[in-house]
Parts: sequence; C-alpha cells; structure tokens
Amino acid sequence: IMKVFKLFSLLVVFAMVLSSCKEDESRSIESISFHQKVFEVKVGETVRLGYRVEPSGLSPSIVMESSNSRIVSVVGENGSVRGVSRGNAIVSITGIYGGAVASDACEVRVVDQEATSITLAEHDKELYVGDECVLSYSIVPDNATSKSVVWSTTDDGVVTVTDGRVKAVGAGEANVIVALVGSQLADTCKIKVSAVAVKSITLSEQESKSYVGETFTLDYVILPENATNKTVVWHSDNERVATIDSGVVSAVGAGTANIVVTVLGTTIKDSCKVEVSNVDVADIRLSESSVTIEKGRRCTVVAEVLPANATVKTIEWSSSNISVATVNDGVIV
Repeated sequence: IMKVFKLFSLLVVFAMVLSSCKEDESRSIESISFHQKVFEVKVGETVRLGYRVEPSGLSPSIVMESSNSRIVSVVGENGSVRGVSRGNAIVSITGIYGGAVASDACEVRVVDQEATSITLAEHDKELYVGDECVLSYSIVPDNATSKSVVWSTTDDGVVTVTDGRVKAVGAGEANVIVALVGSQLADTCKIKVSAVAVKSITLSEQESKSYVGETFTLDYVILPENATNKTVVWHSDNERVATIDSGVVSAVGAGTANIVVTVLGTTIKDSCKVEVSNVDVADIRLSESSVTIEKGRRCTVVAEVLPANATVKTIEWSSSNISVATVNDGVIV
C-alpha cells in the first residue's frame, strides 16, 4: 500500500511540475523549508506548520506527506496537520513552481492533551439516609487525552460513592471527591445527610383477649417506611398478667395489662390492652366410678381435670360417709 501511495504521490508531483511549466518561466522555486525542524502538536489539535519559499513571492503548488498517518495526519492544503495519537512522525513538504521542485522535512511530535481542570456540577448537596444521587463532572479541555477519574469519600459511614453514584448511609457530613488519575486535579462536593424522622408507630392490635398460658405476637408498622431509626423498646405495665419479649406476649395471670412499644430515643409509642382470663374447669374425671375394698385395706383413685389447660387444678377430696370410708388426695381407706 505504501509503494502504491508513493507512486501516486510521484505522479501527482510530476503532473504539478508539468503544470508549473506554464507559469512564469523566468522564475523557479529554489528552496522550501519549514520554520522549525521539530514541531510539537497535542493529540486532537490541528496546527499549521510554517514554511518559507525562496524566492519569496512565489505561490508554488504544495504536497505534504506524513510518514505515519496514525500519529500525524495532513489536513487540507495549507500546511496544517492534526495530532492523531501520541508518538513521532516525519512530515515532508514539496513545492513545485516554474518547472522546479524543492522539498524539506520536519519531525512532528504528538503529545498528550493535558486537562487543565475538573469540575463537579454540584458542590453542596443535602440528602436523607437511604437517598441516592449521581454527581456529574466536566473536564477542560473536552479533548483531553486522559479522562480517567477516581472517586472517594471522607466518611463512608455517611456516604459511599461508586462511579459517581452517591448513597447516603448515615446521618452526618462528608466530602465526595473526584480526581483525575495521574494529576493533581480534583474537585469536591460537600454532602449533608439527615436522618429520616419517625412520624408514627402502630401496633397490629389495640385490644386483645387471651387465656392464662397462651402466647401471641404483636406486629407494628413504623412510618415513614424509610425512617432511619426503627429500633423499638417493649414494656408491660403489669407483668403479673402479661409479659412481653420482642413482640411475643405471654399471658401469665388473670387481669389486665397494657403492652407498650416505643421507638427508641423518642416519645413515639403505641399500646395494646390485653385482658387475660383464667381457663375454667369444665369437668373432673375419676379413674374409677366405684370400688369395693375390704375393711382396713386401701385403694387409690386418680382424678383428671378438664380441660388440660385449666388455670386452677387444685382438687378437694371428701367422703359422704366417713364412718364407712375416708379419702385423702385420692387414697380411699
């Protein structure tokens, strides 16, 4: 491909030489030279390489070539080149006038287009715990070669940041910093994070009836749902009637008790009135309906209280005729 390109360039020069023969034959180009032997161009930048023609006043036809167009490309016909990527390339110039040809070459060094500043779109921001936002930034100049940045936070207990996405995790203040990799350029956004205050707490039940020995669970709802503080404290105002442990109520005695749930560190609370009743005895069953024993001997009769969860299970034994038989805790004599 390079051979074809060079052949094409030679043909172009030859054609231009023939054309230049029709110009003022009394004057011919003697020399053409760049103002510098080394030029520096930034990546993405277009510059004109200054050159001088002798004798002065001529307007020769110009052909410019780059030894590596992936580093330096020739732009237009006025001696301009553009830095494509970092590196070095040789740029040659050929002038044709009056049937004569003159040429010169220079080195073009392409260097990185360094950033001059990085700026966040916001420098102060207020969030609530649980909120998220995205911080945007701009780099000047826009065609800077390196645009890689790194994010950081001065307190990850307040905010975390990943690729510019900020998440508020705790009340307080922290700075989110974006810095250009490999430079001292950076910018900062101060973020204030506030707790989401609890407005209310509501128990699943306001009144409940239970029997001694039973247990049940009280649930609760805190509003708003994204409230920061959701820690609660449970309390029973009468533990002889009902006790409470992490929302589980145990009925321990007949009577009334209030179960109270309070948001920790606040006066926001709700309560449930619990009425506890004894489990009444419905029946007593004896193991024997009748017994026959000899005088002076004894036997035992077992009594079963129903229901099994009856609150009071104390049994009193008696004999209708103690001259015939006596009984004590089910033992008949």
